Amino acid sequence: MRKCLSKHEIAIIQATAVEPATALIKLTTTLLHSSGEWIASDWRVCPAADMAAPQRMGAALTYARRYAL
Repeated sequence: MRKCLSKHEIAIIQATAVEPATALIKLTTTLLHSSGEWIASDWRVCPAADMAAPQRMGAALTYARRYAL
């Protein structure tokens, strides 16, 4: 997939953050083109309380990254 996107000069950024209002971990996926255009989407992954269970949070983030892309 990255090879095809690279061929068309598209880069991918996937960043995580905690939403203060809801205490949910959020994944933001951004597709950027060399022309300067971009599009982004947000995915609420899991409660921030899941940070106490790193394996569960890691699994949730892995699936979210795949599905968001």
